[in-house]
Amino acid sequence: MVSHMAGQFVHLHTHTRLSIGASTLMIQAGKKAPPEIAAKTIPAMCIADGMTACALTDTNLMSGCAEFSDALPAKHIQPIIGVEISLNQHNADPKILRESSLSKIVLLAQNHDGYLNLCELSRIMYMRGENHHLGPYITFDELQSHSGGIICLSGAHNGPIGMAILNQQITTSRDYAQHFLDIFGDRF
Repeated sequence: MVSHMAGQFVHLHTHTRLSIGASTLMIQAGKKAPPEIAAKTIPAMCIADGMTACALTDTNLMSGCAEFSDALPAKHIQPIIGVEISLNQHNADPKILRESSLSKIVLLAQNHDGYLNLCELSRIMYMRGENHHLGPYITFDELQSHSGGIICLSGAHNGPIGMAILNQQITTSRDYAQHFLDIFGDRF
């Protein structure tokens, strides 16, 4: 996801090596790292591309946020804290669902309240005592209860709207879009 700001762009959906299988990008390299490793860090990428800000959105994880929040300002880059999160958008009993039935959305903290809500959603995902076969996920109800200060990106083809469109379920895609608008308003 790329956002244009005053002629510059900002990555709003960036994975690091913490998102296993999605990226090899590091937040920081070790002090003795060779130049080719140091060039594969988020600050180096931002500097090379002239970015003034960047979002960290690892899949179902916020464990890199502290390091990210320290590393980017040191290079005069605004960190945006976020997460790509698995959403169970179904009304069916989770016991009969498969992991592939979950969709992905991107949530970005707009302010401190948003950051606290991202932390709470993360806690909910990992403290869920049932349905381990689905992995970590949140529901629309949980999202609605903790949506303050959060900007939501649709998840493109991996989000519930995109998945419904790909399955030619246009009415369902509109219903999902309306549901997100009801939760987030102009932050969707």
